[in-house]
Amino acid sequence: MEGAQLLPLERSGVPYHHFSCQLSRLRNLKDLHLHLHFEGSIPKEVGLLSSLELPTLGDNMLHGSIPSALGTLQHLKQLNLNNNQLNGSIPPSLCTLPFLENLELNDSESEGTIPSCLGNFTHIHQLSLNGNELVGSIPPTLGNLSALQCLSLIFNHLGGSIPQELGRLHSLESLYRIDNDLLGNFSFSTFSNLSKLTESPFLITLT
Repeated sequence: MEGAQLLPLERSGVPYHHFSCQLSRLRNLKDLHLHLHFEGSIPKEVGLLSSLELPTLGDNMLHGSIPSALGTLQHLKQLNLNNNQLNGSIPPSLCTLPFLENLELNDSESEGTIPSCLGNFTHIHQLSLNGNELVGSIPPTLGNLSALQCLSLIFNHLGGSIPQELGRLHSLESLYRIDNDLLGNFSFSTFSNLSKLTESPFLITLT
């Protein structure tokens, strides 16, 4: 297992607890597919997988917090933690990932606010944080995500107004309904200059 570059753990027969103890030996691992209802926390030793690019950890029963050590994985291109039982906030350390293209934390039970530093990503194409316990406002810094193609924040408890800065997302193709506790004045002209947008912004609802 030491020299592995692709590890589909759902077919490997390796027990999860054994795998988590052996992470430090997988320095060359690039793809990690962990599926089929593995239960446990995400070990901090995941930060030792210095070559990791494409971890898929969705559809499990992982609990505990998202380890800040994930921010040390400088080759990471995607992070999928969908459909888990995590708690705690989105660690700001994720904002330091220079090549991240896809961040999916749907139905992961994440809490707290959306870190404003998520607006630092220069390569991200998809930001999907649906179905969590996120509160606070939508950071205006998300308007800095010049490569973003899909933004989805539905089914949270976000408040405040929709930032006009989202109108700068010129690569945006899909904007899923922002169905939260948003208030205040909103102008659909915010999105009128987004020529690539195919998912209608008129699906946005306000309370």
